[in-house]
Amino acid sequence: MINLPDYMERVKSAKLRVINEGYYTDGAKIVVHNFEKNWVKQIVAEDIKKGNYRIGVVVDGSFNVCYIGRATDQKLQDRLLQHPEYLDDVYYFDFNSAKTDDEAIKQECIDYHSFGEKDWLDNEYHPSLPEGDECPWDGCEHVGE
Repeated sequence: MINLPDYMERVKSAKLRVINEGYYTDGAKIVVHNFEKNWVKQIVAEDIKKGNYRIGVVVDGSFNVCYIGRATDQKLQDRLLQHPEYLDDVYYFDFNSAKTDDEAIKQECIDYHSFGEKDWLDNEYHPSLPEGDECPWDGCEHVGE
């Protein structure tokens, strides 16, 4: 069970910093969680098997995303914890569950483009897609191989 005072110390309300609008509104208010191992385990339910996440920093009240990811073949909690380089009191995360692999994959593509692609993100490459699937982002020609 989450302790409310502890929870309030580990979350922040922030304005979402969007590089390429079209899906998200720049400056939309969101709540982000401190990216600590024990905190991830408390906040992200173990039974969430598919979903997306964003890891970033809060600067001057804005959540600046620096990494996006998804879970389709493992639990979302486990996938988040595969980023020890971000497990620090400087980083925050948010997440959402998905009903299907396809939903999680498409959302990751949208996040990749919305938050600045490899120019702004630590992600070096466009998210992988199943063979023959096309990226849902208008103007992106990435197709799964």
